[in-house]
Amino acid sequence: MAVVLGIIFYGLVFVIQQALTMAAMEGSRAALQFQPTLTARVSAAEATARGALPPFISNRMASGDVAATSAPCTAPAGFQCVTVQLRFNLTGGATPFLPNIVFVPLPAQLQARATSQLGTD
Repeated sequence: MAVVLGIIFYGLVFVIQQALTMAAMEGSRAALQFQPTLTARVSAAEATARGALPPFISNRMASGDVAATSAPCTAPAGFQCVTVQLRFNLTGGATPFLPNIVFVPLPAQLQARATSQLGTD
């Protein structure tokens, strides 16, 4: 029973982690598309990341679980970095996705992050 539950639970963990990673990458790519302002690029990145998630994940995420931010890059000078970060409560939080089972240790939260550098032009 433990082996079967482990296969099912870890399979779900890998599927969710891959979906979070792909959504973060899509959001980061959206920041590279032309927008008139940096704020518009950050908003587009966040909206694209949220839209790239499958419904069984996005319906269980709070508004602050998908965030896009901008900050000056450390190198090269003058560039802006847009970072898209996603969090998903797997076994923790108010509404866990999977139950805690003693013999199947799972992380409380899964995270994904992607960053794009924006040039000066």
